[in-house]
Amino acid sequence: MVERCVYTDRMPAVGQQVARRKPSDLTKREAVLADLRRGARLVVATLSVIGLSEQDIGAVVWQVLAAGCSIYAADRDFTIDAETGREIVKAEVAAAAKALMRLRPEDARRALAKLVDEGAVKVGRRPAVDALTPEMREAARQDWLNNRALSREQVAEKYGVSAGALKNAFGNRLMPRRRRERSTK
Repeated sequence: MVERCVYTDRMPAVGQQVARRKPSDLTKREAVLADLRRGARLVVATLSVIGLSEQDIGAVVWQVLAAGCSIYAADRDFTIDAETGREIVKAEVAAAAKALMRLRPEDARRALAKLVDEGAVKVGRRPAVDALTPEMREAARQDWLNNRALSREQVAEKYGVSAGALKNAFGNRLMPRRRRERSTK
């Protein structure tokens, strides 16, 4: 008789919760490890789903092997069992950890794209001073260097650029830049 059980752990893919994930959050994984019987084969979509880091994945793999079981990774069509060499197991665990690290930014990018599409967040750089029309640029320069009635933040908000961008373009606030005359020595 072949017994088949399916276990699925749901973990947050994005946000601050990702940074706080810990191996004990994988409750179904603990159930799988407790249910293993000698000679069983653990089938996973990819080896990276059984842990949160290289050390964690490695610990689970060695625990499964110590129980007299094997692991089949469907994505690589590869079985790790008692006959698999130690260096090969280490290489597979390292490859799984590398794949796990690649997945995290992709998940975050997908979540960010969804938020941008919904209009919940805006991304991109604020327009630089150079993107202003020549008339607006000159007005911004005059306000930045001469208008004491406006604060740094008010000038920046008025022209839709950051105060840092204005400082980079025109120099310190209320201190006009002047070219030094070159000496002819």
